Amino acid sequence: MFPNVSRPVAGRAFAALLVLLLMASCSPLTSFPASGLDTASCLATLPVPASVSGLFVEPDDGLDPVLDEFAAAACAIDVSVYILSDDLVIESLQAAAARGVRVRVMLEEFPFGGGGGQVEVR
Repeated sequence: MFPNVSRPVAGRAFAALLVLLLMASCSPLTSFPASGLDTASCLATLPVPASVSGLFVEPDDGLDPVLDEFAAAACAIDVSVYILSDDLVIESLQAAAARGVRVRVMLEEFPFGGGGGQVEVR
């Protein structure tokens, strides 16, 4: 898929995309909530999902399944990823927020191994 990307990096990218896809789990409705205050009432109208053990996206599927889920979300999207840098994913999340979907993104605090500890200066 990406010839210059090592397998561990590609694996992490795939895992991040899978998390994004799993977090966009609202089904589409005919109307969208006007604000975040309506999120609870919107979620209450959704049917209880059947037992799902997981959703798998193959690496060759690309971003389309993830972007489709974001486009179909009607109430809320909660994303927890290591790093978020893909412009299409960011634009899709922004579009969802613009149409009234509650979008929450939680990123790794120190994604490049910074650790947040004191820096020793000599």
